[in-house]
Amino acid sequence: MGWNFCSIWVRDRAQLDRQQVVDAVASYWRKQGAKPLADHYIALSPFSRERDQKLAIAISEAEMGWYALMDSERYSADRLLAAHLADALQTEVVLHGVWDVVGATVERIFGGVDGAKQSKNLPYFGTHYQSLAPLAKQGEVAVVAFSGQALERYQHIPPADERGSRQETQRNDAFAHRELANNGDVATAIKNLERCGNNETLSAALAQYFDAQRDYADPCQRNVALAVGDFASQRGLLKNGYWGLRYFEAAARAKDQGALGQAKQLLIGRPARLAFFAEKLLESDHDAALELFQVAIDRGWRPTRPYLEPQQAESLDERWASLSAMLSQRL
Repeated sequence: MGWNFCSIWVRDRAQLDRQQVVDAVASYWRKQGAKPLADHYIALSPFSRERDQKLAIAISEAEMGWYALMDSERYSADRLLAAHLADALQTEVVLHGVWDVVGATVERIFGGVDGAKQSKNLPYFGTHYQSLAPLAKQGEVAVVAFSGQALERYQHIPPADERGSRQETQRNDAFAHRELANNGDVATAIKNLERCGNNETLSAALAQYFDAQRDYADPCQRNVALAVGDFASQRGLLKNGYWGLRYFEAAARAKDQGALGQAKQLLIGRPARLAFFAEKLLESDHDAALELFQVAIDRGWRPTRPYLEPQQAESLDERWASLSAMLSQRL
């Protein structure tokens, strides 16, 4: 799957040690109003900041001339913290992220004068917090953790005047929504959708929940698709015919009659197209396929003899005969 991470590196210098880096991180978040956690939350999972208002940062010893800082969000790093560290520690700080899943890379350099940074020489490059933090048990890394509403000041997307490009920012946003679509975090998904600044950004985000890669046999992916579908339909945003079909599929698989009724109103396109999608759906969910076939029938579609009884492909005869019988009961 390639690399998908974002981290901060602090360049080592004379008279600098790890404790100073730890203190600078802790001082920054205390000034923001965050509360230090008594226990080090080594097992925090990605997106804990928005879901549980908790954030932890693992800080390595200096290796190859750099301290590595990886936070529990895993796929993002705090730009404002990076800028603060460069100023407070009077050294160069690098924020570097790679998201191979969407083909995006971002890099910001704060402080320093030579700019002679090489990504391949950064320690723990490509590693993430969930791998690095357990080393705290052996004292190889330090972990500092915080909680509270002040963590909303975490800025994982650079402000408009420092974004590499509009396309780059959209890709990073899309990656975050793709991860939420995978892990089924409904509350964070809706919260992030509400923050989308315009319809273009919102459309790019919605696409992550209804694309062809979503597997609604997975309850997590199905549930978040239902919540996002309801959010979008209430705002008149599910204009894409394919998204409507996928929302219908999620509702049919969940046997959610309320969502099914809403999804039927969103289905657009010729009845034959609905029947075609239903035929594809037969491969994975028989009952959901029949629900969609019924909508196609209600809108005037009728199976034709060539469609139901292909003369070639003998292996399909039994399947098509079964489908013909099922549909005839509904005609």
